[in-house]
Amino acid sequence: MTPWPFSILLVALVACPAVAHHDAPFDYDSRTPLRLESTLVRREGTIEVHAISFDSPRGGRVTGKLFVPTAPRPTRLAGIVMAHGAPGSTANMDPRALFVARKGAVVIGIDAAFARRDRNDPITFTARDADEQVQTIVDMRRAVDVLVARDDVDPARLGFIGGSYGAAMGGILAGVEDRVGAFVLAVGDAGFVAHFTAADGSWLPPLSDLPGAERETWVAAMRPISGQVFLPRALGDRIYLQNGRADKAVLPHVAEAFHALAPAGAEKQWYEAGHRLPPSHFADQLAFLHRKIGTDAPVAADRVGPYPTASTAQ
Repeated sequence: MTPWPFSILLVALVACPAVAHHDAPFDYDSRTPLRLESTLVRREGTIEVHAISFDSPRGGRVTGKLFVPTAPRPTRLAGIVMAHGAPGSTANMDPRALFVARKGAVVIGIDAAFARRDRNDPITFTARDADEQVQTIVDMRRAVDVLVARDDVDPARLGFIGGSYGAAMGGILAGVEDRVGAFVLAVGDAGFVAHFTAADGSWLPPLSDLPGAERETWVAAMRPISGQVFLPRALGDRIYLQNGRADKAVLPHVAEAFHALAPAGAEKQWYEAGHRLPPSHFADQLAFLHRKIGTDAPVAADRVGPYPTASTAQ
């Protein structure tokens, strides 16, 4: 994260049946039409890039992008939801989404709820933060619906890649959405409450600067919908965590707490790096996705670059 690191995104097309869950905050009516609008905006070699929008179950229009490989393949493609950081929007993710799409996946990304309001203002320390976080997770689940509904996507080969804020949201989604078989969570933590927690359990700025009653009201609203609650509910063998030991955005003690929440079987990797991990971490992601959902395996060039994202895309 920058002053507040994180990431998210996703998209959706047509309504399709959603998996029933007991996690009420993130439930939605899968029968509600999405009223998808999709426009081809450009081609990048064999990848089509579409601008999309659809109705959110919690109101308003979700905006995002869809990256679709067009080169013939012998089998249906994997489907991957990608989540951007905070501050930021789906626009930050283009190079990275193209990189993954070329490995044999339809990639979908949406603007997080805060980004549709103001991409530079991810957190307000008001009740709006909880509302926007719930909306983001619900919209991400609709993105999974979109992938499942596509004829060119294998619904048994779904993945998620999130960086920073996107990884924090992915930690929540992993405990709710059982159709996704691989979650890559890079430079993430358990959410805003965890992010502003010091090693001794006290609060960090700017959360520590709020009046006590205001702060506790905010924490009480955010903690029940955080990765602290939902990541332990995930299936561990679907989780891959990546963090940097010199990260000044997601501090190492915060990342360690995130790793500790992950259920047995989760893969965890540390890098001697800051919030911007080395190019090799993309190859490590590809190796995990190859094992779990059958996207193309990384090649030697994937370990050395060029770095497939803008610096703000994590």
